[in-house]
Amino acid sequence: GTPMVEPKWPVLAQGKVRYVGEIVAAVIAETAEQAADAAELVEIDYRALDAAAVTETASSGAVVPRPTMTMPISIGGAWR
Repeated sequence: GTPMVEPKWPVLAQGKVRYVGEIVAAVIAETAEQAADAAELVEIDYRALDAAAVTETASSGAVVPRPTMTMPISIGGAWR
């Protein structure tokens, strides 16, 4: 077979959510109904962090989004 392609970044947020829309959980199910039911059970506690909007803030330890990452979009339940 061919070697596995390793993503540059983890698929799910780890430790900190760095931007609105970052994936924080995944649900795998046999049916869409089961997936919807399972997704309703996911609970996440968020704590606001300082954002790095300018270079000076980025060097202060604020949370910085990954600069080259593109955001996935869900269209009709299918990620693109």
